[in-house]
Amino acid sequence: MDPVNIIIDGREVVTTKGKTVIQAAADAGIVIPYYCYHPKLTIAGNCRMCLIEIEKMPKLQIACNTQATEAMSVLTQSPKVLAARKAVMEFLLINHPVDCPICDQAGECWLQDYYMTHDLQASRFDARKEHDRKREIFGPNVVFDGERCIKCTRCVRFLQEITHTNELAVVNRADHSTIALFPGSVLDNPLSANVVDICPVGALTDRDFRFKVRVWYLQKTPSICPGCSTGCNISVETYQNRIARFKPRINEAVNSHWLCDEGRYCFHDLTGGPRLTTPLIRQEGGLVPTTWEHALQAVYAGLKSAGPLAGILSGRNTNEEAYLF
Repeated sequence: MDPVNIIIDGREVVTTKGKTVIQAAADAGIVIPYYCYHPKLTIAGNCRMCLIEIEKMPKLQIACNTQATEAMSVLTQSPKVLAARKAVMEFLLINHPVDCPICDQAGECWLQDYYMTHDLQASRFDARKEHDRKREIFGPNVVFDGERCIKCTRCVRFLQEITHTNELAVVNRADHSTIALFPGSVLDNPLSANVVDICPVGALTDRDFRFKVRVWYLQKTPSICPGCSTGCNISVETYQNRIARFKPRINEAVNSHWLCDEGRYCFHDLTGGPRLTTPLIRQEGGLVPTTWEHALQAVYAGLKSAGPLAGILSGRNTNEEAYLF
């Protein structure tokens, strides 16, 4: 890859040809705020939060869709840029309900974070806020709050480009635009709950985790999903020694940014639901209750008949564990 030398806020950054300014900045540890951009989705460029100032360009540019070129000089914190971002935040909050105390996204909401760093002022608008749909069930795992939605379209693009199921779309126009299900469809594909992960605000929330616990109480432990042999990287988030949720961890070689719904909710098999209270033995294609003595005799007979080498495998073993056999 051809190297490209640019300057960001007076700092020399070496990136590669074809990368955008936002990617080059991220690689260098320089934070440029954004809502609609996602490294695994196509560029939408609709939130305008990543505006930057480029030397010799008369207008501000969006960092997510501006390719880095040799000797480019970029400012991410100039007065002009900060004023523009402040205006973006003000527009986003015009009709937002600002219901942070009861919003499940509080504590990990980008709208909250950027308000504290870029806006931090009382609203100048005293007109009645426009209302939208509340608590609309999109599917078995996802609930939608239209008043909190900032129309970043991340969820729509995810369902178009990653799952190719297209359950959601932007409907209506201008300030009346909103996210909606296609008529007759339900958001119930194997990766549906990922739209909650990529929603930067509290518009899409997880029905399983909703109102369980405030996120700042969660303890996060990096781990591997036990749902199957793929080995998806996850963060196990617990509260008072009980699992509250699984979240995906980025690993480009395994699961990228995503986690399937089966793996996401498989911890319920460990923490709840009916548990075995008596041994079961398979007879005529079904499982029937038996005594401990009979069950242990069956295990002994099965292992003995296998010869000197035997192993017990499960569909939930990792590929590496299975390979050992």
